Amino acid sequence: MSKKGSKSSLTFLHEKTFKQVKDNKVIINEESVIDGTKGLTFKLYQKEDDKKKKFIGKSKDDGTYELIIIDGDKKEVLNFTNKELLEFVKKNPELEFVHTYLKTRKLSGGKKGYKLKSNSKRGSRKGTKKSSRKGTKKGSRK
Repeated sequence: MSKKGSKSSLTFLHEKTFKQVKDNKVIINEESVIDGTKGLTFKLYQKEDDKKKKFIGKSKDDGTYELIIIDGDKKEVLNFTNKELLEFVKKNPELEFVHTYLKTRKLSGGKKGYKLKSNSKRGSRKGTKKSSRKGTKKGSRK
């Protein structure tokens, strides 16, 4: 991929944070997906009272993915191919946001980036009003 310190361009960014205090218990849920020229990185952090769970996934230069799972005091490092990662993420409901992105990334052509279907938006009210009046406007007579 790219050398450290060199500029990278970002093709997709998704960050979502949810924090709540309920019955004197802190609930935190943070998820992020970052895709760019340096590769794909995704993170999920969940904390409910004293329970902590963290998923950190990064793409490597050889096309594989490294996934670090931290559940309380246990730390597990897994290596996946693209297909294996897609299957693993599909099986874990808390990683649904990664699965959704990987499916759209695959459909849009991999490294090229994430593509949204553009919706044709109606022009502003003032703009549409002006264009509709143009046909009925009378010219000045001298």
